[in-house]
Amino acid sequence: MSASKRKRGPASMSKNIPTEKIKLLRFTKDGQPCGSMAQKFKTWYSIKLKRNFSYHIPMSNFPTEDFDILWLQAKAYWMIETDAPKEFMKKWSKKTGTNWRSKLYTKFVKLKKNACDTYSYLEPDHWNDFVAQKSIAEFKAKSARAKAANAANKNVLRVGRSGWVGFKERKENIWPQLVAKYPDLKEITNPRSRWFLMGRAKEIKATNEYELTDFVIEIGADLFRVEKEMMTDESYAQNKDDPLVRVVGTEHGGNSRTVSHLIGKTKVHGGLFKNVNHDTDSDAQPNMMRCGSSYGSDARIEYSPIELAPVMESSHGSRIRTIDSPPMQDEENTFSSGYMPDMNDVNAGSEEMDMHDVDAELQGTFGGNIGDLLQSMLFSSIAICLETAAATSGFVLLLAWAAKACACVGFALCALHCLEK
Repeated sequence: MSASKRKRGPASMSKNIPTEKIKLLRFTKDGQPCGSMAQKFKTWYSIKLKRNFSYHIPMSNFPTEDFDILWLQAKAYWMIETDAPKEFMKKWSKKTGTNWRSKLYTKFVKLKKNACDTYSYLEPDHWNDFVAQKSIAEFKAKSARAKAANAANKNVLRVGRSGWVGFKERKENIWPQLVAKYPDLKEITNPRSRWFLMGRAKEIKATNEYELTDFVIEIGADLFRVEKEMMTDESYAQNKDDPLVRVVGTEHGGNSRTVSHLIGKTKVHGGLFKNVNHDTDSDAQPNMMRCGSSYGSDARIEYSPIELAPVMESSHGSRIRTIDSPPMQDEENTFSSGYMPDMNDVNAGSEEMDMHDVDAELQGTFGGNIGDLLQSMLFSSIAICLETAAATSGFVLLLAWAAKACACVGFALCALHCLEK
């Protein structure tokens, strides 16, 4: 760095963010900020946190109301219409505040400096109290144990400040580089295993390439071996665990590997080992078995309760569903509960069927006369309505179900009359 080049100072967020950029803020279904404005939002939130929460008080000592006020300020400024991200941002605030206090200790207290000279918004009256907290023997012993544990850690996470969400948005190109350098990794198909390894890849600044430590390479070999074992004994598709859990260990409380260190396995996506059959991954093969924890991309995965055929445009603009086409996940109007195709599309180019053809078709399908079929439908409808009415308390509801029964009778008789004509 040249002598004339100034080092970047503390972020202040003194300028207002344009409304068109504020509207670009997005959240994952777990409440994590994502997209192009995620880091800007976190910076804004962090500065508000440091200004509103006294640094000499541990984050665990602040009441919930203080975090609620901070969230309301964020909702107003960033035009957020939902409270869905509130719980995640509360956890994130506590973690960020704790890291902030740690930074004040390592960068200032240990170096005999006063942070109030650097950060104008810190209250000078509390600095001596903060220094006293960090000078007692109990704190120093705790700090020494944490430092020793960190130095002995070989499983170092390298996803950066933006966490897993930002890492996945920016670093999908890491996997091809790792496979080219370590060919054995190409046999790993489980997306969560892949992201686990990518999140521990170390970037070589001179070449912008990535490499793994020997310790992480051994983990990769174990992940491949366990994945094959789980496929052989069919436990891979039972949706109870995955190769990562079996190799590294069970998830810790309030943490979900490759997803977030602030969301527990029972909360993320409604449960880490749920909705497996609706999971998707860009690298997955069409017929590849899916494992319950294979959450490869938080912000882009859609879980639909009903599997539907995709929509395609017909020759005259109508939308019809096909059977063989791959599902489309990026449309705003994705159907979630059934689909009724346009009959003009279904019958386009085909000969019209007369009523005799319809009757014959129904007879072939149901094995009986169409009149018998409608009669059966009539009696079944009446039976269902009367049974429901009998189980329902209240005279008004009884009349409502009786009306439904009459409607069913009328519909069946009308249909039968039309067919006889």
